[in-house]
Amino acid sequence: MSYLDKLQYSFDWLNGTLPFYDVRYFFDCLEKIHPDLAFSEFHDRNRGIYNYSTSFGLLGDSRFIVAFNPDYDRYEPQYSNDFDSYPMYAVDSGFNPGIFVSISGDGLRYLNSLGDDLVYKLFSFFKKNVVKGSRIDVACDIFEKDNPVVPLLIEAFMYAINRQGGAPTLVSNIRRTPENIGIFLNSDPFRKDNNFSYSIRFGNHGSSWGMFRMYDKWLEVKTGRLKKYADKLLEGKDYWYRIEYELHKEHAQELFNLFDELSVAQCFGYAAEDMFKVVIPKSEKTQSDKCSISVVWAEFLEYISSILILYN
Repeated sequence: MSYLDKLQYSFDWLNGTLPFYDVRYFFDCLEKIHPDLAFSEFHDRNRGIYNYSTSFGLLGDSRFIVAFNPDYDRYEPQYSNDFDSYPMYAVDSGFNPGIFVSISGDGLRYLNSLGDDLVYKLFSFFKKNVVKGSRIDVACDIFEKDNPVVPLLIEAFMYAINRQGGAPTLVSNIRRTPENIGIFLNSDPFRKDNNFSYSIRFGNHGSSWGMFRMYDKWLEVKTGRLKKYADKLLEGKDYWYRIEYELHKEHAQELFNLFDELSVAQCFGYAAEDMFKVVIPKSEKTQSDKCSISVVWAEFLEYISSILILYN
């Protein structure tokens, strides 16, 4: 069996805006895709840029969120059903028009587990209705400890960060940090053979182009927001590393436009290539849509692609 047979690829997050203004009609469409996506109730959001939202409880604390800003000029409640208790038209102009959707990675995997190609149907529905993608993540999961990809990438990153005069940072858990580039030692109290694991990050959640991460997913589940579901999620697993590309804005849109033409594994490869294209050595003249970095990190991102191709 090749290492390719042991790798699992998946879409791991989706954020986007759809040009729907009749919210009732939008939920009618979702319910036709799957009955579990039928409307229940809205909540005042009280945070962020959208006033109203609803969510479908999926696995654990993961969610499929639908949010919008009401068009109060078209709000004429009749109170004849649940819908009429809310302003069910979204604004069609301004800063955030239409309906915003956000599906977490756990949410996408749960939807996929319902069968009937549900994620593909949702993505097709979004694409058909001209989604404006703002974030899409695609991941590669490694469950075999003898797979050489993880140690090779750690070794390459250590070499690169040493050339830059850096060093690993010790952290208590796998967490979000403000650094653009970093390698972290994550304390692991669960495994007797090793009391830490490595995680790598290039870019951050606020980047205009995206982020690359490699981290110990097993440890994240064990210590993070899903820890109360760890027994179920980690059943049969004692090793789980994730390599992940998170694309933002027009980079997310480009990948979303291709999802039905490529396999998920090919989408992962496209994300790797796209992230390499947006970085240039800092000695060159920068452009507004590119990230100025050193030659060291440009070489590292190129190396990631070569390693993944080699072991595919």
